Amino acid sequence: MDTTREPQVGGESARLIADAIRSFPVSLTRTGAPQLHNISTGATRAAVRRAYERIEIELMVESAACDCGGEHRTLDEQEYEWLVYTDLMWKAKSALDETRRIEGLWLS
Repeated sequence: MDTTREPQVGGESARLIADAIRSFPVSLTRTGAPQLHNISTGATRAAVRRAYERIEIELMVESAACDCGGEHRTLDEQEYEWLVYTDLMWKAKSALDETRRIEGLWLS
């Protein structure tokens, strides 16, 4: 019986998610914020979508419990998406023990 378990993020393979997100092209929005373009296909695209949705729900729960919720500014659609992808990538890197890996886009 194999007792090793593949690291997971948002219920999906952390390796698959991290590799997929790293492959996404990045552009800048009109405000200069980074925007990822999900170019994955098939099963990878579905896995990224499922993980994104789970992390999004986690962020909403955390936000609802925040004591200083009224102090946060409203995000536009691209900023919000970037927030979710950043949290998703951080959790994937944490699950893979890659938080010390230096990456220009994923410093945090």
